Amino acid sequence: MRISNGIDQGCPLSGLLFAFYNASLLDTAQPDNDELALGFVDDTGYFAAGSTFDEANHTLEDMINRSDGAAQWALSHNSHFEHSKDALIGFSRRRSPNPDGPTKTIRTTRPSLEIGELTVTPTDHHRFLGILVDEELRFKEHSAAALAKGTQAVQQLRRLCKPASGIAPSLTRQLYSATVVSKMLYAADIWIPPIRTSNEDEPIGKPRTGFTNKLARVQRSAALLITGAMPSTPNDSLNAHADLLPLDLLINKITARATLRLVTLPPRHPLAPRVRRATHYPKHHRSPLHELLNTFQLSPHSSEKIEPVRLSPKWTSDISTTIATLKKEAIKQVNQGGADAYIYTDGSALEDGGVGASAVLCRQGRPNKILKIHLGDKSKHTVYEAELVGILLAIHLLITIATQISSVLLGVDNQAAIITTKKITSGPAHYIADEIHKARRRVRRLNPDLGVGIRWTPGHVGIQGNEMADAEAKKAALGESSPTQLLPTLLRKPLPDNRSAVSQDILTRIKRRNAERLKLSPRYAKLLKLDPKAPSGNFMKMVRNHSKRDSAILMYLRTGHAPLNKHLFHIGKSDTPCCPHCPRSDETVFHFLVECPEHDNIRRQFWDKIPVRSRNIINLLSNPKMTKATLDFIYHTKRIYAPRASQTRTRAKASS
Repeated sequence: MRISNGIDQGCPLSGLLFAFYNASLLDTAQPDNDELALGFVDDTGYFAAGSTFDEANHTLEDMINRSDGAAQWALSHNSHFEHSKDALIGFSRRRSPNPDGPTKTIRTTRPSLEIGELTVTPTDHHRFLGILVDEELRFKEHSAAALAKGTQAVQQLRRLCKPASGIAPSLTRQLYSATVVSKMLYAADIWIPPIRTSNEDEPIGKPRTGFTNKLARVQRSAALLITGAMPSTPNDSLNAHADLLPLDLLINKITARATLRLVTLPPRHPLAPRVRRATHYPKHHRSPLHELLNTFQLSPHSSEKIEPVRLSPKWTSDISTTIATLKKEAIKQVNQGGADAYIYTDGSALEDGGVGASAVLCRQGRPNKILKIHLGDKSKHTVYEAELVGILLAIHLLITIATQISSVLLGVDNQAAIITTKKITSGPAHYIADEIHKARRRVRRLNPDLGVGIRWTPGHVGIQGNEMADAEAKKAALGESSPTQLLPTLLRKPLPDNRSAVSQDILTRIKRRNAERLKLSPRYAKLLKLDPKAPSGNFMKMVRNHSKRDSAILMYLRTGHAPLNKHLFHIGKSDTPCCPHCPRSDETVFHFLVECPEHDNIRRQFWDKIPVRSRNIINLLSNPKMTKATLDFIYHTKRIYAPRASQTRTRAKASS
């Protein structure tokens, strides 16, 4: 079938082919003349810079009407523009004096764009690729839209998360992260800057923008749905129990991840030159890119580059690999031998931050040569990366004896590194795997008949060569390295920062900031008794197999914000704080669970199996082995909730 307009929309290649189809539409821009064209599928934007709006409009008109412009493209491709979707925005923060007030200003009037008989009236904002772009690039309209999206998404989530019969807390949390956060903070690295505290040395401070507080209300609503807590529960308790980061730290986590993607772009990527230029932090006119790089102190000059495509889909590795199913089988294979030489490798990381790699060449059962290298700090490198470096060192050692042997086996104790030697996909440290294959090709040129195999060799099981490699790797992690001239060319200068290591380091610092902030809370001491590792995911793990009703009750009792008279009186919902059965005692959580004599019979019925020493309120509310007895006690008292439906049916059958 002949297609005279566009491309076949039913073809799975349409998205890729459309990039070629409208490529000339974007090529009309001349960057040297302050012109820019951006496009994605059928959305195209032309940008022109000028000293005045009229000058910029004249450039836009020329971009459309020139011989290779948009109008000519539409004729040659039989693809007409939908002019009802045209939009014109004049980007400038320059304002005009307000005649009604000498100290006030008003927005400068933007002229319309005349293209033949078509007149495009300027607008103050327009959505482009999901972002509401406004004429002053302050993103106020998009911020309001993001808040509305988040609020609407939480309201939809509320329908699934009723306190008595909603979905499990873990599923609620997963839905919040997957739907609400992704909608509300879409492209956050563009329209909301990283949140800085008033003093970066302090664990807590006021965010620079009050808009973050509005977004935090959306997360508070979601945290109430996740935990089932009462609306009076404070934010720090909600976030700690729901295992959520405060919203400002969540924004930093998302924007840091986006920044890390930018600094690891390969040099051929169109954004790479702009990222390199943005490492300089100007005093004025800072872009979001400047803010991202300066806040997280990330640099494209020191970061590894992740190529989108490494190898052809038809590529196959000429390094054979063997990974035994069981550790016993792997040890048996090592003991069987079968090669002229063995090279054992290992990577190691110390708790205080050092990362190192080593390779030990063994011939006739004795160590012959050793290579080791200190990669750097743990915040910049990973053990996985060190394992790949160990394999590279092993191949480099093999080059020195390639003409003397007919077979060799590399003993590697990291299965992920072994699998990487067979993969064609890109990822952190993939450039080291590429260097391994280059070294292997050099070995093939020296000895075409030499077979090279990698075998999984379990660590710490008494294999002599592996133990030696482990010891040398630990020395390398402490800072020792072989002479530079003995190392492969790639390792003779510092390796770039590993993306996974930097990402983990940023996440660790964010979590540390969250923990320091929680320590300043007046509720931290009480929370610490229930969860010594707070903030953590322990509460979510504890209620993983419980219903939403169960988790809500546990949340009531753990926070003290429970439908008991003491708290209800505090929030003005009860006339008295006293227990209905003990007029002289306040009805607190402790009194209800442990002291109230009205519930002694029920208490004995469910707590007899609990050791006496363990019958304290901390264990009853935090020990997963005891929460069932606690919940059974609460349901049978009928004080907070009526019994479960299953219990009601059981008693009805017994009475009949």
